[in-house]
Amino acid sequence: LIIDDDAEMIRDLLGSVLEDLSDFEVVAVSSVQDGLSRISEGKPFNVVLLDIYFDSEYGTSDEGLQVIPELRKRLPEAEIIVHSGDDDPETIAKARALGASSFLAKHNYSYPAIAAKIRSALHRIVARKSTAEDGEELAKSVGAVFVSKAMADVFAAAASVKKVDDVNVLITGPTGAGKEVIAAAIGKGSKKYFSINCAALTDSLMESELFGHEKGAFTGAIK
Repeated sequence: LIIDDDAEMIRDLLGSVLEDLSDFEVVAVSSVQDGLSRISEGKPFNVVLLDIYFDSEYGTSDEGLQVIPELRKRLPEAEIIVHSGDDDPETIAKARALGASSFLAKHNYSYPAIAAKIRSALHRIVARKSTAEDGEELAKSVGAVFVSKAMADVFAAAASVKKVDDVNVLITGPTGAGKEVIAAAIGKGSKKYFSINCAALTDSLMESELFGHEKGAFTGAIK
């Protein structure tokens, strides 16, 4: 979805550099309201190319910046690429803080560069989807049941961690949040994983369990 005063021109030029993407569809609108209307129609936009400033009968306004939170709300999985002639660091920082994925300065890019940026955004979406699916599978493997996106994100993160060797993980949260379930999910299938309830151990026993002990240090210490 392109939301820009020069939307038609940008769409035509982008179309010529994105024609190798067979399933790619470009929708261009010249105002923020038209963009929101197209989203309301239910079209599943993956990437939004958004200008910041728009001219109206009342003058120029930064409608592009103002609409980012609403776009993020309506298209939570989409990549929002802000492109503008205003590349002031404060403007870029504000766009990112509001939820933009990346920023392109209009006077310093080519249309092939935009196409490359969009391709990268699509790859990130696919990677996130794959990670989310891995998280769902991991949750099923340990019998975890939940409905919140927050827990889905936790299991997606756990699935990513599980793929990495020799990584240290600290899991925090209140009693009953599911810390042991997440730990078991990460350790599932690993012969190196075992669980210790440190609260049930004295200081000396915990030291022994975590760091080992010398043979003969106490009765039964045979190695």
